[in-house]
Amino acid sequence: MVSFCLFVACVLLWADVTGQTGEKIEVKSTTLKYIDSGYIGRDSTKNYYFILNNGLKVRAPSSSPRNGQFLTEYLSDELVCNVTYFENNSIINNDVSIVHTIKCSNDDLTYSYN
Repeated sequence: MVSFCLFVACVLLWADVTGQTGEKIEVKSTTLKYIDSGYIGRDSTKNYYFILNNGLKVRAPSSSPRNGQFLTEYLSDELVCNVTYFENNSIINNDVSIVHTIKCSNDDLTYSYN
């Protein structure tokens, strides 16, 4: 257990030193274009990958079947979203930022992922 805690502390320290952790940035009134879903690492959480209308790539893990269904089936060009993500914090891939929240709505649907 001590070895595991030491490992986690080292990874977090390394991430901080190498600039892998960043501030929260909010993008208002954007669309999300669904790219792909996949797993990072063995036995890891399934992630959903998107491109915002400014070209930024983000990923949001699915924490429930409802989130997965929304993110892959109901997301559309008419749905305007506010996305908050962490700047430059993906230890695995710096080209993809990790989502903190997604809040989308149109006349027919309101959705929030957190």
